[in-house]
Amino acid sequence: MMRHFGLRPTLLFSLIPTALTACGSSADPADSAWKAEVVVRDGAPLLVVNGHPRVPMLYRENLPYRRQAQGIEHYAHIAKTGVDLFVFPVGLGLGQSREQREQSWSQYTDPGIEQILRATGDRSLVLLLVVTTLLRNSHRQWAQEHPEQMMVIPPAMTPGNRASVSSPLWRRMAAAGLRDLAAHVLASGYADRIVGYCLCGAGGEWLDYWDYSPVARDGFRRWLRRHYQEHDAQLRDAWRDPRAAFDSAELPHWNEFFQADLGLFHDPARSRRLMDYFEFYHEDLAAAASELAGVLKKAVHGRQLVGLWNGYFFFPGWSPPESGIFRRRQGAFDKLLADPSIDFFVAPYSYRERHPGGVFLPQFLNDSMRLHGKLAITEEDTRTSLVPQVEDRYNPARSQTPSVTIGDTFGLAPTVEETVAVLKRNFAGCFSKPGHGLWYYCLGNNGGWYEHPALRDTLRRLRQIAEHELRAERSASQIAVIVSNRSLWYMKLTRFVDDLIMRQMTEGLLRVGAPCDVYLDTDLQHPRFPFDQYRLYVFLNTFYLDAAQRRLIKRRVEARGRTVLWIFAPGLIAEQSLSLERLCDLTGLQIKLAPVNLRKGFEVVVNDFDHPITSALSRNTRFGTSNEVGPVLWCEDPEARALGELMSTDITGGVATLRRPGGLCVKTLDDWVSVWSAAPNLPSALLRGIARQAGVHIYSDGDDVVYAGRGLLAVHTSYAGPRTLKLPSRWTAYDPFEHRILAKNTSQMTIQLPARRTILLLRR
Repeated sequence: MMRHFGLRPTLLFSLIPTALTACGSSADPADSAWKAEVVVRDGAPLLVVNGHPRVPMLYRENLPYRRQAQGIEHYAHIAKTGVDLFVFPVGLGLGQSREQREQSWSQYTDPGIEQILRATGDRSLVLLLVVTTLLRNSHRQWAQEHPEQMMVIPPAMTPGNRASVSSPLWRRMAAAGLRDLAAHVLASGYADRIVGYCLCGAGGEWLDYWDYSPVARDGFRRWLRRHYQEHDAQLRDAWRDPRAAFDSAELPHWNEFFQADLGLFHDPARSRRLMDYFEFYHEDLAAAASELAGVLKKAVHGRQLVGLWNGYFFFPGWSPPESGIFRRRQGAFDKLLADPSIDFFVAPYSYRERHPGGVFLPQFLNDSMRLHGKLAITEEDTRTSLVPQVEDRYNPARSQTPSVTIGDTFGLAPTVEETVAVLKRNFAGCFSKPGHGLWYYCLGNNGGWYEHPALRDTLRRLRQIAEHELRAERSASQIAVIVSNRSLWYMKLTRFVDDLIMRQMTEGLLRVGAPCDVYLDTDLQHPRFPFDQYRLYVFLNTFYLDAAQRRLIKRRVEARGRTVLWIFAPGLIAEQSLSLERLCDLTGLQIKLAPVNLRKGFEVVVNDFDHPITSALSRNTRFGTSNEVGPVLWCEDPEARALGELMSTDITGGVATLRRPGGLCVKTLDDWVSVWSAAPNLPSALLRGIARQAGVHIYSDGDDVVYAGRGLLAVHTSYAGPRTLKLPSRWTAYDPFEHRILAKNTSQMTIQLPARRTILLLRR
């Protein structure tokens, strides 16, 4: 029986209930005034409900959907802060009949949503979090009847706990479940209070895992047929294997992923089979996610949002390489960005250094999302001071001395004051960028992570700032960081990528003292890419660049007096081969290569401090990696200036002591400046020197984390002391938490800041 949940519409947003027929079914939503959508205005994606913008700030509890009502007082308290969007989990009941699913939704979903809406007021809306994964432990009979549809995990080839993302049966079941759920919701009395759906599938967040199941092998064979257009001869030529055939193609042997042709790299001319597998591995998951998003978007008649957990790039380096960034099936994210059925993406912020005094770094590529008109929502699962402090599970002495601990739970903020500082930091990291929002997540099953007056007051103030102070304007960043998913397909499984990506961002780029935007390399080909906005381009791991990308970089990036920072081997890999010549042409530098792997890594020692880039550095500045690296590259260009020497002591590859000038060099060309480093992990002071020389506005040179928008500036500190903040124009700087003006009509101000605190300033 249909429940009509008669809630009054607010005057501000005119929430018009979905028209219902007398027999209890909803009218066609296409005839209804109700619509939630993401609209691009002035280049920024906005959440819009019935024509009115809504601030994308949400709240989520971790209680199972059958127990959501146990945390209802938390929802009510959060609603009083002004946060009026709530996340509610829903199961699809895969393997059940439609009648069984309807019964479960009527018994648990409907009462839970209605209770939340009653407790949170007339303005509140709900986003449904839909789990599409089919798990073995909850669908044992189905898994036993369809063992070939369940994933298989290498290298031991053990049965996995979920259906393979390549399973056609699982995809059909998930699609049917989504259609049934959408029909159930549209026929409910709360249909006009559902803002949309977020799909959480495969491995839990559309990440998935290595899979050697029979259906994965069959999916690979189908992909090969499409890719090579049913021509066995093309497959044999590409693989250099006269016996290769579509019907007998196998997944690569696990050990092949730990080998390479040149240093850390696979050669496309010799190892195309591995490249093909990686392309399939990522595209197959993207195809499944896109297929289900399309099914759901059609089922809701395009009147509600559809989003995914996806777009992850900045993974913490806490696991073996085969379990880290290489396993995460995010490499075809560019295809999902182009999917019109997907409105938004969700991901938590990085777990590396999220503690007070640390950094806020979204795990996904929110700037790429903005460029493509997609809303970015960061899951704000900060461990507040109200989280029960548990013993560190990595403490080897805990059984003997249980009171001893060597850590905390993912950067737990130990005091209310430090929790407030982290919440302000993370808010600024989100809302200093257009098209970016967040949801607060009480991850513990008891909830209540914000049940303190100071924390709820902080949420209230932040919500007010987002509502009244921030406008949809373009990013204020003058630094563009370019990263590559595809380049990872051409590498052996290695920890070196953590140096290139995570460490370079968290320890270096985020502490320059100026904001930066991060894009996929494929975004450079987007017709609206804002080339002229940036004065410094940093190419982090762009080892693979096709011919069109190289031409575009030379024409649009290497121009107008810009500075380009290259790290390690940019452009070494192209469509068919490895080529040092292409690397040299791209960077404008004469680079030399030795086909040597150094198992203990190498470092650059800065030895020229007379250049503006290095003049402010410590005279013992050195940086690099202790992970295996290869090939060894250095610059021998008579027109370039060497700022540092490449050094290593390693007996692998016949090398005892490596010393080469040109490990760090700079060269002024016709209309741009090329800076190249053989090693990653450039320290923040060096990056700041490069940025300042490029003309980037530096807000602070204190190695603090700085987030800046057109009308917002936030500084999060790791140490106490005075800070001189340089503003891009004359500001009247207002502190909305202290309710006072700190400086009037000024472009520079000096203030005293405590350690592990955030100062958040608005321009008046």
